[in-house]
Amino acid sequence: MEIRSLVESLRPGQRVLLESLAWLASTEGTALYLVGGAVRDACARRTPKHLDVAIEGVDPGQVARRIAATWLDRVVQVQTWPDTRTARLDVPGLGHLDLVGCRKEFYPTPGARPVTEAGSLLDDLRRRDFTVNAIALRLDWPLEASQLQDPFGGRADLAWKCLRSVHSGSYREDPARVIRAARLASRLGLSLAAGELAAAAEGDLQLLADPRYSAHWQAIFSEFQPGDVFLQLRRWALRLPWPFAVSRVGPLLRADARRLVYGVSRTVYLALWVRCQPARLAEQQLRAWGIPQAAVRLASQEVPRFYRGQERDFWHCLNPGRAAPC
Repeated sequence: MEIRSLVESLRPGQRVLLESLAWLASTEGTALYLVGGAVRDACARRTPKHLDVAIEGVDPGQVARRIAATWLDRVVQVQTWPDTRTARLDVPGLGHLDLVGCRKEFYPTPGARPVTEAGSLLDDLRRRDFTVNAIALRLDWPLEASQLQDPFGGRADLAWKCLRSVHSGSYREDPARVIRAARLASRLGLSLAAGELAAAAEGDLQLLADPRYSAHWQAIFSEFQPGDVFLQLRRWALRLPWPFAVSRVGPLLRADARRLVYGVSRTVYLALWVRCQPARLAEQQLRAWGIPQAAVRLASQEVPRFYRGQERDFWHCLNPGRAAPC
């Protein structure tokens, strides 16, 4: 792939920011790499939402402060997390830019929080979930002179519409990668590589019912077609626990009750939940959560448009092994 075509996938503001980073890297001898989903999306001719940059051998906080000094009129906030060697800049109109020191990761136990230490770019790519997310673009000046680093064949997997984990123990380390796999498969039209389902089944998937994994489940509803993600999970038949039981969905919806009718993903979720529960139980819970009936009626109108009749897949995720009434 020509670097020029990849660069053309960026928004103008993103390109200007990356050009500034490439110039900074060339003048100071710093190795900076655009990594992760931004490179994946650009290789797939999709505009990245956010930019993630890996840094070799330099404190990300120092680089963040240099960028903030250069972009002082546009960067509104700089945050740093020294323990994870991470810095974040919020740039108006561009979202956020994450600067992360290249690192190794070790998982003391399956599903545990990883222990990190400084590492090389190869170490940083090796710790990632899927090959399509383990591609890096070295930022050189001019930007078109940048070079792709693809040690695990992520570009070929993208071309073949194949989703493959970087290493065999990926799902044992972090079972939430099953959810991320379903989201990527749905969004990019990817199919699992041979052996991926067996590898996923080796992970402790029951951990996904733990509240600390709720953000991964909620992320499904940020997808344009969340119903397709549920369809993927049902096709894989991996016996995943469903964490949004009555006790957990309440706080989620109550926190967003005032904006419920405007938040399509949560509104659609609410409508599906109501349709898949006994009417009396649903009414009691709605009153307890303070959710207006008008919001439910509006939500019901969104279901056919966003889920296209996939209520049964949603029901089977909520109630495995039971006949769907909807």
